[in-house]
Amino acid sequence: MSAKIDVIRERDGSYLVASGGRFIEQGLTLAQVTFQFGLTPAQEDSLVALGRVSLERQDDLPLTGGTKR
Repeated sequence: MSAKIDVIRERDGSYLVASGGRFIEQGLTLAQVTFQFGLTPAQEDSLVALGRVSLERQDDLPLTGGTKR
């Protein structure tokens, strides 16, 4: 089963992860987001240019690496 997640760039340049309107993690670097979610070069470019990208992830994969809200 998969879930939609949103990765959003914050004002300080870090990234946060949200799913279903709830914050899951914050304080991630672009490298952490790319590694954790396996971003393609096109997705990474969109995230950098637009400050936001929506992804699908498997529910059985844990979200780790940032601070939780």
